[in-house]
Amino acid sequence: MDTSVSEESDSASSSNAEENHSKTVCKTLYECTSLESDSEFDEELCKKDIEEHLNTNPDVFKHCKLVMERHDKVYARPLDEPTLCIKISGRENVGRSFPGDDVCVEILNREQCPQEGEVIKGRVVGLINRDENSLTFICKMVEGNPKLVTPVNKHMTRIRTVQTKPDMGIVELRQYKCGLWVRKEFVNIAENQMLIVKVIKWEHGKTYPLGVVTHVIPECDALDEMLDIELGCKDTPPPFKLQPEDDKASDRMDLCDIITFTIDPPTAEDLDDAISVSEINCDRYQIGIHITDVASCISKDSEQDQFARLRGKTIYTPEKGDVTFMFSRELSNDHLSVLPEKKRKAISLLIDIDKKTSNILNFDFAETLITSDRRMSYEEADQIIQKYCLDDTEPLRFSCVEDCVAVAYRFSEEHRKCRLEDGWLFGRQVGQSCSHAMVEELMNLYNSAAAEELISTDVTRDLTPLRCHREPDSEQLTQFKKKYVELIPMSPYFSNICEVDTEHSEEHVWSNPQYENMEPNGISFNIFTSIFQKMEEFTQSKDYYNLMQLIFSDEIHPTLIPMVREFRDIQKKAVILRSCSSMDSRLGHYDLQLNAYTWASSPLRRYLDIILQRLLHTMLSKKILKQADYTQVEINRFCQTGMDAEEKYDALVLRLKKVQFEPKDVVKLAVVDQLTPQGHEFTISFPLHSKLDVITIMYKQLKVVDQPSYNKEKNAMTLHWKRRVYSFSESFKNSYPLKPMKNVTSVSSNLWKRLVSAVKQQDWVKIEQCLRDMKKGEDEEKESVTNEACSTEQRHYKEPTMELKLGTVVQVQLGTELKDGFPVPVVQLLTVNQCFEICLEHTRNPIDCFSKTVCNASKPFYESYNEYQNIWSQLCQIDTAYNALEENNSIILEGVRITWNRDETNLQGFFYLTKTQKKQWSLEFDLRNCFLCIRLRDQKLKNSKSDPKHLDSSEILDLQGSLPFTWVAHAVTTKPRKPKNGDNQNKITFQITKISMSYIPPKVFEQGTNFTIEVIPKKIPYLVRENVIENLKRANNLVKNVATNQQLEELNAKAYENINLDNVDESLNLPRLNKSQQKAVEEAVKKPFTVIQGPPGTGKTVVGIHIVNWYFKKNQDFLASSKSFKANPDQKPPKKPAILYCGPSNKSVDIVAEQLLKLKGVLKPLRIYCDQMEMREFPYTDSELKLCRKSLRDEKPKEELKNITLMYLVRKPENPFSEEITKYEKYKLTEDEVETYRKLLKEAHKHEIQKYDVVLCTCSSALKPEILAVMDFRQILIDECAMATEPEAFIPLVSYNPKQIVLLGDHQQIRPIVQCALVKKMGMQQSLFKRYMNLATMLDTQYRMHEEICRFPSEEFYEGILKTGAERGPRYLLNKYGLPTAILFGHVQGKEHSLVVSTEKGNENSVANTEEAEQAVSQSLMLPSVHLRMIQAGA
Repeated sequence: MDTSVSEESDSASSSNAEENHSKTVCKTLYECTSLESDSEFDEELCKKDIEEHLNTNPDVFKHCKLVMERHDKVYARPLDEPTLCIKISGRENVGRSFPGDDVCVEILNREQCPQEGEVIKGRVVGLINRDENSLTFICKMVEGNPKLVTPVNKHMTRIRTVQTKPDMGIVELRQYKCGLWVRKEFVNIAENQMLIVKVIKWEHGKTYPLGVVTHVIPECDALDEMLDIELGCKDTPPPFKLQPEDDKASDRMDLCDIITFTIDPPTAEDLDDAISVSEINCDRYQIGIHITDVASCISKDSEQDQFARLRGKTIYTPEKGDVTFMFSRELSNDHLSVLPEKKRKAISLLIDIDKKTSNILNFDFAETLITSDRRMSYEEADQIIQKYCLDDTEPLRFSCVEDCVAVAYRFSEEHRKCRLEDGWLFGRQVGQSCSHAMVEELMNLYNSAAAEELISTDVTRDLTPLRCHREPDSEQLTQFKKKYVELIPMSPYFSNICEVDTEHSEEHVWSNPQYENMEPNGISFNIFTSIFQKMEEFTQSKDYYNLMQLIFSDEIHPTLIPMVREFRDIQKKAVILRSCSSMDSRLGHYDLQLNAYTWASSPLRRYLDIILQRLLHTMLSKKILKQADYTQVEINRFCQTGMDAEEKYDALVLRLKKVQFEPKDVVKLAVVDQLTPQGHEFTISFPLHSKLDVITIMYKQLKVVDQPSYNKEKNAMTLHWKRRVYSFSESFKNSYPLKPMKNVTSVSSNLWKRLVSAVKQQDWVKIEQCLRDMKKGEDEEKESVTNEACSTEQRHYKEPTMELKLGTVVQVQLGTELKDGFPVPVVQLLTVNQCFEICLEHTRNPIDCFSKTVCNASKPFYESYNEYQNIWSQLCQIDTAYNALEENNSIILEGVRITWNRDETNLQGFFYLTKTQKKQWSLEFDLRNCFLCIRLRDQKLKNSKSDPKHLDSSEILDLQGSLPFTWVAHAVTTKPRKPKNGDNQNKITFQITKISMSYIPPKVFEQGTNFTIEVIPKKIPYLVRENVIENLKRANNLVKNVATNQQLEELNAKAYENINLDNVDESLNLPRLNKSQQKAVEEAVKKPFTVIQGPPGTGKTVVGIHIVNWYFKKNQDFLASSKSFKANPDQKPPKKPAILYCGPSNKSVDIVAEQLLKLKGVLKPLRIYCDQMEMREFPYTDSELKLCRKSLRDEKPKEELKNITLMYLVRKPENPFSEEITKYEKYKLTEDEVETYRKLLKEAHKHEIQKYDVVLCTCSSALKPEILAVMDFRQILIDECAMATEPEAFIPLVSYNPKQIVLLGDHQQIRPIVQCALVKKMGMQQSLFKRYMNLATMLDTQYRMHEEICRFPSEEFYEGILKTGAERGPRYLLNKYGLPTAILFGHVQGKEHSLVVSTEKGNENSVANTEEAEQAVSQSLMLPSVHLRMIQAGA
């Protein structure tokens, strides 16, 4: 496959090589007809070598089918040993493999693992065969860039695509023409749209394969595209041509006069099975299980057969209402589907049964003709069974369809008891109706009998595909029993398979009538309360079948769910093997307890069943020694393709379970499914809702106050919240009830065992007694819990907790979000207790909830400052919304009464907050700049059949019962009109930004409704950025020009000023400047706008100090000249001209401040920290409520800077306010005293600030009102400007009227930290410094690194310009060749520990590696002694 000619250098970095790889393939792409060309997808071994290895060393090299779990983790199944599983992990072992590849795998080792048994590890060494369709994927763009895409099925690595336009919103489509991949068109694309990508090559050494985009998927077609690509469902079955009837029809047994019926879902179109019942004589009767004879209609290798073979299986997507059939509708309806009153050919199993014992006396297969008398749904059949099967003692009747259904049901139950023996009571799927169980049992009987007959017949003995299921590994089963020794006796199913002495245990639980509700060892059995209520209902109605299902279905009982899940993990997967092909083919089916089992009962829906029918025809043929239609090789292949079809279908079912086609906002009960000690998330599953897949909940989205705490002994994770909660309701003020949700009923394990024993015996007296005892214990627990209330010691904070263990029941409210092109169910609310829930909707996606803004990308030039404002105000609003939850400082208001405007298309509202409440609750933030999550609890969905998206009529939902939901809306507060003087109320107005539910309960608009409102203050730094962009219109022309990139070069060119850098006072002890430093200082002093790039060690801070010195001189001259003018006594005193030296972080400013101490005798520097830092150092009453989490993580002010730091200076005797300030700080203040103290502090600040010549602070702190009131910053220097976002850099520039601006930094080092991917993509991560790199003066000489160390950064980042100015001594380190070197890399195998959530202790994903830290400390401690020895050796 010759796609392009690449001139990449082997020495290029991997990332650059990959980028070049996609760039070079842009003009014309070629593709051969074969996609298995050695040059494009070659592996280690060629096909000739593979064949030799497979033949000469079959124990080590295996021909396998690959199943990919991840791009770097797969398992391989040898075609000749399908029960064997070879694990392959790591890219080096997986190679360039694709899902479904036929490959040669080399077995590397075999080892025994306690939990997994024998584990075989291997690696892919060669490609044998690849389906062309496996190279086509549905993909999503990575960060909105079509050049790099990710397949949505998660099994494949990322793919680089050929894109020749750099625009983010445009994708290039290509099509295949005449052996070439040529450009088709460029199309606009939205960020979340899916792409169809065809992989065309994956060269050796490349990280990612290369592909072309062939199609952009409209959102409405996402499912169809998935079905087409993954299952090949787009083609329709070929039409069927009616063949003339053969003579065989007359040879068939005519059963048309026997009562026959079908049971299927109402929507089913392919009815391929029917049941008949007839009385033979007074002692016996016959049940016929009839399967439509597809094989007699569809000949092998016909057009219809080939199509069905490729499709493999009829695909149902009931959630969307689609069915993709194997056969045409004409063929099914006119010839095959067993429709009422239609004569059909069938292969029938005729079973003679003893009336008294229900034992099978005889059975035979026969080619038959049948006619269905009635088509029934499962619901109709259930009604018949409930009516006609109440009394087992009544004699059997055969006079009508209803009688026959009852007979068939009674036989199926007896046969199930016979097949499963002691295990007949359990193993049914929860919610399975009687008719479902009957049909399932009869089909199992048919398939088992077919398998037994075929392997007993000479001609088909070694040609029968068998469904084989191995029992669990004995070692793993032993470990399982040991782990769950206390839980196994509570499960009838596991007691049976683990051979627990149930008879003895049943005697034990009834031996002592006096028992405690909770056992001494604390073991209790948890039952869903709704399930417990159903048990009571079924007991009252004596509904034994449904009661038995509830009690014996382990998968719906929270206590047993972890055990059920682990047992599924250790169970072997069923495989399809040819009979007599291996020892495994004689396994039988462990789960069904059958000696032989196959698939023969669904030939209209599964291709493998047609093969079984053809084998049955061979077996039933009256011709002597008739040869079978298939060879062993063919059957082996069909066994493999049958498994492939099932795996594809299972994968589809799993995908569809993740998809929510109908938006539903409903409350569900879930259990904790997975929990790991070091994990960042836990998963929940829905045992009462089988159609829902597991959902992952990230701890960071729960906004807990501490890191989740893991208890190893209990295998439990404790979550802790800390929230400020206030209430408008009197009843809520003094207590905050932390009542747990009443979704679970806990009973003693002893009592549960009694109930199980009673149900087995069908002893209704004991059953009722057990349930009464359980109810009594539940009522006692309710009474004890109801009286609990949380402590009221804290006036502001409430601290709920939640303990998560495997099987813990949690209540969640589900919503819908779009993911990978599909709507999927997600957790909207997690309920912690009756009065506290977490809204994951806004913690997961704050932009979607709080911002309606549509943004445009930033630009290098702007037509006007208005255009600049429009673009950057949008970006800032989105960034504010995204980061609002970072501080986790939301406040919950209970009992809020809202007045609405009633316009549901533009919903707005307001509520009142009194000034007294605002003061008492210490709500210091601006309520006009907040986000709101408005919630209304305990609402009922409107119960209307015409609105099905809020209802689910399935039986499984009935098990849970209807739970009230919480209406949720998100809003942003707006600025109301100014209140009248003397008004004690603040009117908080808001605009709704998102309502996820289409249904708004009537209670929302009723007067007097009490809402819960979570108030999320906008973070001040981000709010300041919004305000700065808004205030750009008030900035001077220089700042506006910097924003728009207009006229700057002209302004700089006009600037001229004679300065002599040699005229520096030597007593200042400032370092002398090199040429590049001199040039930088000259330009900064002369020009209004200067950009200085300072690579590491080039003396950027020294240059900054020289510039400050010159600016100070200029300001002194300005002051002297301004004093000559007489001031107007009526005017305010002028602000002091000064210099502002700021930076994005305290650390960067502290470094400059320490250097400026050298000029302290000449000028006066003042270090100002933010108010949060001062509150930490000098706390006052309730000041901790105002502290943000970030300030708690910040380092304390530097000790060396105390003498120039504002917060300490105002408390020194020299400040006239100091005495009064310190007096207030000695005792607890009242609310009025707090107000007085803060005003006093502000006056002290203003008095102190105006004494100084240079103010040093962060960009955000430059907006401090006290500074604005007294200072006129004529010059502003922003250090480390490349670390600041553009709006952050404009905070000091817009707030003052600078005459000169200097930006210092280096964009090749640390960039601005931008968390929001959207604004990052739109330009927020490009700093103002980087935008003006074309004007930058670079400091070109570094004094920090050895010349050898400097060489790499100089060439890689600074175009070879960076030089080394300091001479270094000889190199004492030696490399592995024994040669001197300045660089030595050491490998430390340490374990990284990361934080799961952001707290005051650190940010989320902060990583610590203790071993590496200890090694670094050890090496640093060795350096002085080594250096000393080197000096001594030199001496």
